[in-house]
Amino acid sequence: MNYSQMCKLQSITVLFIGFFLFVASATSAPLKLAKNKTFILTQQQWSVPRDAMSVLSMPAVQSAMQSLVSEQKQSLIVRYPGGEVGMLWASELKGWLVSLGLSSDLINVQAGSLKSEELELQVIKGNVNNF
Repeated sequence: MNYSQMCKLQSITVLFIGFFLFVASATSAPLKLAKNKTFILTQQQWSVPRDAMSVLSMPAVQSAMQSLVSEQKQSLIVRYPGGEVGMLWASELKGWLVSLGLSSDLINVQAGSLKSEELELQVIKGNVNNF
């Protein structure tokens, strides 16, 4: 892929995310948020072939992204089950989120998910570097 193709793909991705967030915010159904804004991404949901559309359509990712853009000065903690497999899963998710336009400075990956088949996506106020 050459430079102009990469720029075009990035522009399309940014437009897609903007449109997706606009459509998602226009729905009448309110988000169902946990009190601490923690969303669960299961291994079963993640096991589908991934592209930008499939990642953004995962309920936990969709809710976390909507929550992040709804207010300023929020960050995301991705908690993964311990071990190398969990760390790789969380790192891949972070890579997808960054490629979809979320700044890597807003994402902190940590071990400590309560269940081995789940990633916890927690939206917090403030900077993730303080946690």
